[in-house]
Amino acid sequence: MFLLMPEERSSGHPTEELSKPWIDVIRQAKEMFARHGVATSLNPWTTTYHAGRGRRLHPGQDFRLMVGETGADNEMSPCPLCENWQQYLNEYFVFLTREIEPVARVWF
Repeated sequence: MFLLMPEERSSGHPTEELSKPWIDVIRQAKEMFARHGVATSLNPWTTTYHAGRGRRLHPGQDFRLMVGETGADNEMSPCPLCENWQQYLNEYFVFLTREIEPVARVWF
C-alpha cells in the first residue's frame, strides 16, 4: 500500500499535476513488486484534512469550508456536503485508479 502525499509531504488537497511524480514512482514500484507476486494498493491519506496545519486550498479548489464552533474555518477542510469538493474527490480518485490500477479488496 502506497500513501500518497502523507502528512508532512502534503501541501493540501492534491491536484493531478502534484500527483504525477508520485504516480511515476508508484508505477515503477508496482512493476517491481508484481514480479514477486505483490499487489499494489493505495491510501490517499486524507479526504477532508481535519486540520489545516497552515495549508491552504490550491488555485481552482473552490470548496465551501467547514466552520468550527467559534465560527472560524481552518482554510483547508471542506464541508463534506460541498458539491465542488465531492466532484473533485470523485474525479481525483478516478484519476488515481486509471493511472495506477491498484488492487481493490472488499472484506465482508
